[in-house]
Amino acid sequence: MDISSIQEFLNGIEGIESCKIVGNGDEMVEIHVVSDSARSPKHISRDVESAIMAQFGIKIDRKIISIVQLKDTESKFISRIKFAGVSLTSNGSVAEVEAKLLFDGREYISRQIGVNTVPNINRLVSEATLKALEQVIGQAYVMYTNDVVINLINDYKVVTVMVTFKLKNSEELLAGAAVVKNDLNEAIARAALDAVNRKIRGIKF
Repeated sequence: MDISSIQEFLNGIEGIESCKIVGNGDEMVEIHVVSDSARSPKHISRDVESAIMAQFGIKIDRKIISIVQLKDTESKFISRIKFAGVSLTSNGSVAEVEAKLLFDGREYISRQIGVNTVPNINRLVSEATLKALEQVIGQAYVMYTNDVVINLINDYKVVTVMVTFKLKNSEELLAGAAVVKNDLNEAIARAALDAVNRKIRGIKF
């Protein structure tokens, strides 16, 4: 078990500022998380459990997760970026995805067109969401979808989106997760948004 890889992965989850995993051989016995105050400890704990299962196939006991929350004055800023919808249209071999975000009363829309296959549609949904986010922050070509993974965890479908974020000389791999409730495409869009929310707090608009 590569604990350092798991720690790096968890640091990409929205709300987590840092984490430390204590292992005993091939078993994780303690996961210590420092988070902001944007979401409840219960929500963050559930995300940690689901993300580890989805990405590494490791089932953990949520009781080993301890969370310390810090006051985060920037969390209100991030909460203003809202998911506003995603739609899919197809015509034969061509698919078009439209993603919408809301920020400060303005709507940001991005459309992505590609081959009409299920794996590619999943990627198009994530890419459309990221392109809309690039409009919000005013920086083009800084986000890229590495992968979209869908897993079944305790009878729930969970989407994990891996995103590369590159700004100036810094490049970072981020991860976001969302539970599929009614619409898979919406969950993918929310997971993509989740992946980069924490990162974009430091960007000056």
